[in-house]
Amino acid sequence: MSQWFALRTATRRERAAHDALTEKGFAVFLPMETMTRKYGRELVPHEQPLFPGYLFLLCDLPAQLREVLTAHTAIRGFVQINTLSGPEPMALPLEAIVGLQAEERAGAFNRVAKKPNAYRPKGGAKVLITSGVWQGYMAKVLQTPRGQRANVLIHLPDGRTKGKTVEVKYLRAA
Repeated sequence: MSQWFALRTATRRERAAHDALTEKGFAVFLPMETMTRKYGRELVPHEQPLFPGYLFLLCDLPAQLREVLTAHTAIRGFVQINTLSGPEPMALPLEAIVGLQAEERAGAFNRVAKKPNAYRPKGGAKVLITSGVWQGYMAKVLQTPRGQRANVLIHLPDGRTKGKTVEVKYLRAA
C-alpha cells in the first residue's frame, strides 16, 4: 500500500528535487502558494512553496523509499527523509495530503486572488444587526455609508425607533 512521506530538501531547491523525483517516476506533491512580489512599481504574482524545504513523496514501503533515494544520490536538491525518532521514515496520514491537495485546487493558498467586496447597504435598505449591543435588531439605513460606520434607525420591540451608528461589518441584508 502506498504512503506519503515528507522529504527535506535543500534551501530553495524544492522544485529541482520535485522535477528530479518526477523524472524517476515517483508521484510527488509540492504545495505552492501564490503571493505578490514588488518589481519596481509593479506587483507581480509569484509562486513559492507552502512549506519551504519540504515536499511529499508517494511510495510503497519505507525500506524501498530509503533504498531508492540512497542509491540515487544525484537527486538535485534532496537532503533527507523526514523521521521523528529512529531510523525509519514516518508515513503521513493520507487524509492530510489529500486535504492539502484539495485546498490548493480550491485556491486556499492564493494570496493574490481578490476578495469579494464587503456588504455596503444603500440608504433606505432594511438590515439585521449581527453583533454588539443591538444584535438581532432590525434597522433601516438612513444614508449610504462611506466609511466603517453607518447611521441606522433601529426598530425596537415596543414600536419605537432609535437612531444609532453601527459598524458596517455588523450589518446584513434583511
